[in-house]
Amino acid sequence: MANKLNKSFLMGNLVKDPDYRDFGNGKGGVCTLRIANSREFSNNGQIQEETLFMDVNAFGKLATTCRQFLSKGSEVLIEGRLHLATWQNKEGKQNQKVEIIAENIQFMS
Repeated sequence: MANKLNKSFLMGNLVKDPDYRDFGNGKGGVCTLRIANSREFSNNGQIQEETLFMDVNAFGKLATTCRQFLSKGSEVLIEGRLHLATWQNKEGKQNQKVEIIAENIQFMS
C-alpha cells in the first residue's frame, strides 16, 4: 500500500507556555504547543474573524529546542502531519482530536 500525502503548514501564536514531558529513557521527550491561528473573512459585507486552536507535538531535539526558546505569545510556522489522537476518559468514554506532529518549526518572532 502506498503512503498518501499528509502535510500541513500552520502559522500562529502560542496561547500558553510549551508543555514539555521527558520520556525518562535518555531519548528526550515531547513538547506540546497550543497555538491559535486567526483569519479574517467577509460575510455579507461584514468582516468577521475565525480562530482555530490546535495542539502541536514536537519530539526529540525539536522538543528540547521548543522548550528552550518558545513561550506564550511566540509566533511560529509549523510544518508537520495531521494525526488523530484517541484516548479513553475516566468515565470510559472514547475521545479523539486532530493534532499536528511537527517535523519542522520556524520561530518567527
